[in-house]
Amino acid sequence: MGLSFFDKEMYSYEDLVNLIENQIEESINLDYKSAKSLDNTDLKKRELAKDVSAFANSDGGIIIYGIQEENHKPTRLDFVNGNEYTKEWLENVIDSNIQQKIHGIKIYPIRINSDIKETVYVVKIPSSSSAPHISADKKYYRRYNFKSVPMEEYEVRLLYNRTSRAEVDIHSLFMNFKEEYDGPSGEKLIYDIEVYVINSSNSIEKHCKIEGTFENVEGLGIEVSFSSQNIKHRRSFDSNIRLLIGYNDSPIFPGEIFPILQFSVIIDKVSNDHFLNNASLKLKLFDSSSAKKTDFKIRDLKKL
Repeated sequence: MGLSFFDKEMYSYEDLVNLIENQIEESINLDYKSAKSLDNTDLKKRELAKDVSAFANSDGGIIIYGIQEENHKPTRLDFVNGNEYTKEWLENVIDSNIQQKIHGIKIYPIRINSDIKETVYVVKIPSSSSAPHISADKKYYRRYNFKSVPMEEYEVRLLYNRTSRAEVDIHSLFMNFKEEYDGPSGEKLIYDIEVYVINSSNSIEKHCKIEGTFENVEGLGIEVSFSSQNIKHRRSFDSNIRLLIGYNDSPIFPGEIFPILQFSVIIDKVSNDHFLNNASLKLKLFDSSSAKKTDFKIRDLKKL
């Protein structure tokens, strides 16, 4: 299994079949669980919390509920009854049996033939910047090979140092129509776009930067203007797609939402439909500990 599986934002029945057919083995970042792993007993809930917290306390990864394994290799699908064990039930068990809350967990229900009784849950768990997380049995766990194992005291102390690492995420994007005017080459439209980031860690982030490029805008007569002096833009060498750069030079405090990129897009009116329906904005966010890429369709941007 390549990194592409862990980077996916959607999962399908075909992804599950590929795991089984290719005999993708469990690892420090991947765990298979049969349907009986989800149960309303306290014992099963504690086991679930142990496994999820272990991933968050380690390098993150994926737990798949609904695949049986033998000798750490997947053998067959083992469906969860989604009527009895819903996505909301799973979220509640995780949140109520792990302290402190793990941010960024994503749960993907896969319904076979749209039958909720034939459900597989793909649970994607990040490497948590607020680790260590303690499970319901009052123990700290980490991943070791194919298992979740209790942590030594020194390992817990080392994890507390992870909380000193700042982490910034893209919070929201907004686009608003500003005005229409007659230009030398015809009618023009102006849209204002704003990108906000949030400090999702417990530490102060002193510096971060964002880069953005438009795609599918060739021939639209796009121009870009900026309202802030700390934002630059330039034209790339191999196309007419502009590279937008925004950065902050003041601290972003834990939980603070910060407007890192604010600019206006000017386009020919005749190209408006193509811009709204086909253009996209690719963003790459840099903070002191990581670089993250995200794509946004222009048609999906919110109004402020």
